[in-house]
Order: sequence, then C-alpha cells, then structure tokens
Amino acid sequence: MDRQLDVNGIKLRCRIEGEGPDLVLVHGVGSRLDAWDGVVAALDGSLRTIRLDLRGHGESDKPHGRIELSDFTDDIAGLLDALGITRCHLVGHSLGGLIAQGFALDHPGRLNRLVLLSTVAGRNEEERARVEVRWSQKIGQLIKVYSAI
Repeated sequence: MDRQLDVNGIKLRCRIEGEGPDLVLVHGVGSRLDAWDGVVAALDGSLRTIRLDLRGHGESDKPHGRIELSDFTDDIAGLLDALGITRCHLVGHSLGGLIAQGFALDHPGRLNRLVLLSTVAGRNEEERARVEVRWSQKIGQLIKVYSAI
C-alpha cells in the first residue's frame, strides 16, 4: 500500500508489503520504487519490504536546489523513524547503493545487513568530483522534467 510520509520537510512516497524482518529497498537515479516489483514478487511476502521514491524521483517531492548524498541518507533515517523501525536490512542499487553505503557509515547501529548492487565505492577525490558533477547535472535535469509535468 502506498503512503506519503512527511520526512525532513518533504513528502516521500513509500510502499510497504509483506511480513517479517524489515527490508528497505533503495532505487537508482532516475528510477522509482516500482523498479523493485520483481524483487518484491520473488520474496513472496517473506519479508516486510519498504520501498520509497527518493526525493526528486517518482511521486516524492522534488525540492529545488542542490541535493546532497546526506539528504538521501537523512531521508532513509527519517523514513525509518516515521515507521517506528529501529533496525533493518538495506539494499541499494546504483545511486541507491551509494545512499546505502552512506547510511551504513552514518547509522551502523540501525542495520542488520547491507546489500549493494551495481554501485561504486572507494573512488579517489578526482573520480568522486567527476561523479558528483555528473550526478548533480542528472538530478537537475530530472527536477526540470518533473517540474514541467
């Protein structure tokens, strides 16, 4: 069932399904929570899955201005708080993997397991700077597109 939750001053769309231990699924850039449909179907309700549209994506708010990685990690923490979840399993794909890594570093006590899919880690400063420029440009483009809708 889809819900709109107030988290960190914005509305985040999330979908919660299944029973059992909590599993948070974080999509990549330009995607939305529906990207996890096949995974959730394969789990067949054996875990309680929590999916969200990241800020600037899907049906979540699209705030203006620069979005930092810490905004996303704070949103994950805020979502867990809003749902009363103290610990969870966390899966991130692509950008979602970067967010999941940041969350793990900032909130290690809130994780049971961490799964990273098709993501990156351990870049040097120059590589990180290039990615941040490309990422900021992509987010800016997405916000313009969604703002026009």
